Amino acid sequence: MDIRLKKLNNILLTKIVLFIIAVICIASSITMSINLIKIYDNNIINILQENSYYESQMFEDDITNIIKLFEKYFKDNYSVFNGNGPELRHKLETQYRGLKYNYLNIISTKSSIKESFKTCPAYFLYDQKLGAEVHPKEIANNSNYDYMIRKSVENSGSNKFIYLGFTYEFLNPRIEKWENKKSIIIQNIYIIIALLAVFLITLIFLAIFCGRKSYRDKKLHLNALDRIYNDINILLCIVLIIEWSKLIKDIYYSNYYFIEIVAVETLITSTVGLLLLTSIFKHFKNKTLIKHTLIYTLVNKIKVLIQKVYNQGNTGKKVTLIVVGYSIALLLTSHIFPVTICIAVWLVLKKVRDYNDIKEVVKEVENGKYNCRIDIPSQGELGELATSINSINNGLHQAVENKLKSERLKTELISNLSHDIRTPLTSIITYVDLLKIENDKDKSKKYIGILEKKSQRLKTLTDDLFELSKASSGNIKVNFDKIDVVSLINQGLGELHERIEERGYDFKINHSKDNIYVKADGMLLWRVIENLLNNIIKYTSEGSRVYIDIFDLDGFVNMSFKNISAYELNIPVDELMERFIRGDNSRSSEGSGIGLSIAKSLTELQEGRFYIDIDGDLFKATIQIPKFIND
Repeated sequence: MDIRLKKLNNILLTKIVLFIIAVICIASSITMSINLIKIYDNNIINILQENSYYESQMFEDDITNIIKLFEKYFKDNYSVFNGNGPELRHKLETQYRGLKYNYLNIISTKSSIKESFKTCPAYFLYDQKLGAEVHPKEIANNSNYDYMIRKSVENSGSNKFIYLGFTYEFLNPRIEKWENKKSIIIQNIYIIIALLAVFLITLIFLAIFCGRKSYRDKKLHLNALDRIYNDINILLCIVLIIEWSKLIKDIYYSNYYFIEIVAVETLITSTVGLLLLTSIFKHFKNKTLIKHTLIYTLVNKIKVLIQKVYNQGNTGKKVTLIVVGYSIALLLTSHIFPVTICIAVWLVLKKVRDYNDIKEVVKEVENGKYNCRIDIPSQGELGELATSINSINNGLHQAVENKLKSERLKTELISNLSHDIRTPLTSIITYVDLLKIENDKDKSKKYIGILEKKSQRLKTLTDDLFELSKASSGNIKVNFDKIDVVSLINQGLGELHERIEERGYDFKINHSKDNIYVKADGMLLWRVIENLLNNIIKYTSEGSRVYIDIFDLDGFVNMSFKNISAYELNIPVDELMERFIRGDNSRSSEGSGIGLSIAKSLTELQEGRFYIDIDGDLFKATIQIPKFIND
């Protein structure tokens, strides 16, 4: 008990640990993803695709913002603009320290100015006539490079040019910031992937262990949560996700964004969702994923109800129900009526096929083939008709078998009866003829003894036939009384003591108490027991044990007689109780072959039951007589 409890606790602890790990992993990965998107403003994919600062969105923003700043200042000071205004210089030095710039009229352009910009580690030079020159070349790989050129054109017009040079003072902090941003994103993505991998692994183990009470438990155990229909379960999961999404969206776009609130809400949603998911896993393993749904249950109940109404009605009601039901279905599916018609045609053809199968079998039965069966899946009128025809067919087949068996047994009866009567009769005739010519008194005396024995044998056979005839016809009067079966059997063994001793039998009687009473006719019951004891003495191996067991059995007293046969029992049980059938096919024993048949008939006259069983050479006869009950 302690070992089983320990195993139970172990798997329960395992499932709890796996569940907690799964919830933490999925909640953490989702929270980190939301927070990452919040911080980097949905530009995560672009940042991952960028190879350097020059190809980044950050670089493009810097250039376009500088150009916009020039544009604004130029519009406000268009009459006197030479690129060295104190206000512009102050803003550029404040926001873009380390930037070298020039924004002049083409008339003032000198090649020495342009060359001075090329000494910078990076530069962006735009000239209306000569186009754009950039360094390093990665700037041209920027996904928004064309946009930067267009912006330059819009702001420079036809008589302007824009020269921007970027010193290390300008570049280094921005490159470092961009690299840190990308590094943080990559690290977070790796952590999210690892958490999702752990979640998937724990989810697989949860799916394996859920519903089991021990590691070796093969049976699936369901709990109260598993009573929720699977479609309702899935609907709850969808509603849960929708409500969670709305809440996270509100938090995401609010001015008071707290990652702690997102984490708590995600953790609660993940816990409830995973509980519902494990219930679905259990039903999948139990093969009830579809059957344990509200839709399936309702459809099945409607189907059963319609089937019940259909089965309880007559043929006219059923046809009416089908016509009305099909008309309603056709009306409801008018937009897809070809499909409805095709289904109806398919059902009609199926019924016609079933009808043709029934028709074929009826023709075969008509031609005398009684072993044919109708196998159709239909449960309606055709199904009932097929079942009835199969029953009639089985009855005819059984009747033919019984007739053939009866004819065979009748032939054997006549043959056996002729043999059993002719054998002693032939001996009598033979020894009568010998007496006529025999003068030796000693021999004559011997012949007379043989004649007496054969005559007695013939008389016994005749008496048995007469008794069997009366028992089979039910003309024997039965006087029920209180009979002690243990005393009756002991009395019978006493009367047959000499014959039992002569063959060396050892009788073992087993019974629960000294006195066991039955409601029976004493004379008839004694005749049954006597026949069984005589049968044992005639056919049992010499020196063997014979067991007699007596016990109560559901209102009856059960008496079983078991012995080892001296002959090979190669006759079917049902034939062994037929008249003039013996355990030895050679018919060399002294029995008449009707003892068991008489015992069975007399037992049934006393409202009892008689059985015989054969297991190899073991012969077992069982008598069941109603138990005597005091009024």
